[in-house]
Amino acid sequence: TLREEFVAKYGDEDWKPSSEDEWYYKFKSPNDNLSTLGSVFLDPLKCYLTIGGSAKDPTYGRFDLPFSPRENALRESKNIRCTGSRVFLDEEDRIVYDRKTDKWIWYQVWIDEEASKRNGKDIDICLVHGICDYGGKFAPHAKAFLDAGVSFVSLFPDLPSHGRSTGLHSYLTNLFVLAHAVNAVLSVVDDQDLKSNQSQKEKILIGASLGGFTCVLHSKLYHANTGMKVPNNPSLPKVKVKGFLVLCPMLGIASDSRPSSFVELIARGIIYFAGRLALTPANKGKNSEDPWVEQEYEADPQCYHGYIRVATGLAILDGLDFIEEHKDKVSSPFKILHGESDRVTRVEDSVRFYEAAKSTNKEIKLFPKTEHVMLRIGRDEEDDKKRVEVTATMLEWVERIEK
Repeated sequence: TLREEFVAKYGDEDWKPSSEDEWYYKFKSPNDNLSTLGSVFLDPLKCYLTIGGSAKDPTYGRFDLPFSPRENALRESKNIRCTGSRVFLDEEDRIVYDRKTDKWIWYQVWIDEEASKRNGKDIDICLVHGICDYGGKFAPHAKAFLDAGVSFVSLFPDLPSHGRSTGLHSYLTNLFVLAHAVNAVLSVVDDQDLKSNQSQKEKILIGASLGGFTCVLHSKLYHANTGMKVPNNPSLPKVKVKGFLVLCPMLGIASDSRPSSFVELIARGIIYFAGRLALTPANKGKNSEDPWVEQEYEADPQCYHGYIRVATGLAILDGLDFIEEHKDKVSSPFKILHGESDRVTRVEDSVRFYEAAKSTNKEIKLFPKTEHVMLRIGRDEEDDKKRVEVTATMLEWVERIEK
């Protein structure tokens, strides 16, 4: 296997943070300190009885975590302007301007204005993270896009129930909220541009894994006729999406990561009273040939370290059914990149989606001997060639599609 070949070459020494970064990894993920009894059973009961719960901090402690060293490296750069903000939502996921609510989407905007002026680019790129992760994890890869002069790189509104956005960590009852969150942030960014006498910019969505699924779902919900209602924000401009680029998109689950039918049956039986319960390991241990990837992930306090929750797992299956039902209803330009050795999401489903989509501007590229995490930073220059190739492929498509 690729893991065996990798360990044979680089050894099996465990990952350790550098001495400069140790401070960050001493923080613990707030979810790791939550009891199953409290977070799964008592909090929902308290909310149902209207006597509170965790409403005093709807992010369950995640909002107050520090930025990672890789985020700070960009945030402290002299050439890059970084801002962070929240989009407040009501219970129907409509944007709220006149008050703060206990439901929000956090997002970061990173701009290299000099590079943008130098290269004459006038398009916005939104990067969408994967499950159990957070937007700032794109920080090491953002520099390439900033250097290319894109006018804005949002290391994404942290998806609902992820990062600094609200909700019990990685707990989702449906996946449509992901596309609505992306659209809400892009709408607010457009509105801010127009109010400051700037032109409304077209958008390119880029996502990996669940983020790739979200890009596809956004295209279907907001740029195709699927019959699904979306949150109504009539006072905001309609988002203009130029196209989307997805890496290892979650359009199907690989057999290595999909729970058994028996586990699914149990989940469907207990979802009504234990939807928050962490039940199945799913993709744990299957994301990369390099064991350091998951060791660093498990040490990162902004990541969710538990098993996939009952409701989240079933929401994923329902979301995949929706994508399958409307697989031909994508007319936006897009490109898919997928590793042929992916043990998390099925490369065959990416091929099927590509073939079924009615878009006349569509591309797919498969990478041999490549696992799920396609932007893994290599141990040395040779090991990093794959990431460099993937990044170059992404940039080439973005620069071509925006012309």
